Amino acid sequence: MDGHELKLSFWDTVAQPATGVAGTHKFISDGVNAVVGFFNSDVTIPAVRLLQSAGIPLFGDNPSSPALATMNLTNFTRITGNDKNEGLVQADFTWNNLHLKTAVGIDDNEAFGQAFTQAFTDEYTKLGGKVVKHFSVDASTTDFGSIISQIKSLNPDSVEFSGFNPAAALLVKQIRAAGLKMVYITDSSQYGTDFTKIAGQAAVGAYMTNSPSASGTPTPLYEYLTASLKKQNIEVTPIYATAFDAILDAWHASNDAHSIKPADLIKVMHSVSFDGATGHVSFLPDGDRAQIRYTVVQVSPDMSYKVVYNFGKTLK
Repeated sequence: MDGHELKLSFWDTVAQPATGVAGTHKFISDGVNAVVGFFNSDVTIPAVRLLQSAGIPLFGDNPSSPALATMNLTNFTRITGNDKNEGLVQADFTWNNLHLKTAVGIDDNEAFGQAFTQAFTDEYTKLGGKVVKHFSVDASTTDFGSIISQIKSLNPDSVEFSGFNPAAALLVKQIRAAGLKMVYITDSSQYGTDFTKIAGQAAVGAYMTNSPSASGTPTPLYEYLTASLKKQNIEVTPIYATAFDAILDAWHASNDAHSIKPADLIKVMHSVSFDGATGHVSFLPDGDRAQIRYTVVQVSPDMSYKVVYNFGKTLK
């Protein structure tokens, strides 16, 4: 990078904030020049504060919490979108394309799920829809029987879930097993074979919002990445594209700064601009992507994902 040989250090946060903080302290004590990653917002929020205090840039891939755009961070950018925008797209699709008037909202009581469901609820209500009930469940929940009983009584047009697998897949599986036919819509975290394997036939017909990297016309870099991963028998999901672009983000920052010193990378990181696997990448002063488009995909009977909706606006 900028003519320097890189030494890579790795740390698996296992999606736990405490483990992520421990890894961040190690990175700081090791004197790293930059950090790329942190998939989970719950991990990223405490970690990026520590990195900012230490003067180390964080090139984020998938942390999507709206809170990250309100923390006055000077050392942070992210490739993924802001949950408030993806939630807006989900609400727009539910109201304007599916013409559904009522919904039950469910989140997994974690930063991502809570922020996403709140964004959906706010926009859906603004458009004229009604969220008749909101549930927060533990991310480790496997039995949704009591919630499904209430859903059956409420009889909404749709169920919106924000969180992660296996909860997302188990929920729709149990909803269908109970004989309920309402629309099921969830978020981009479910994209991949884990959702369809766990949910089985119950996955068919489910909708999920998604990032540009998984839909529409793939970029040349996305096609290259897909081909490379398939040769290694690795399932291609959008998270690989965002991770790929986060690495490119760090690389472009070093080129623009003509340096790998942390302070120099921080000075230029918000002005970086490039064409990546997820499309054109540039940033706002708060670290959010300057422009990003979303789509909605639906699970087909053959368990593939088909693009059914392209959101017609570029969100900032």
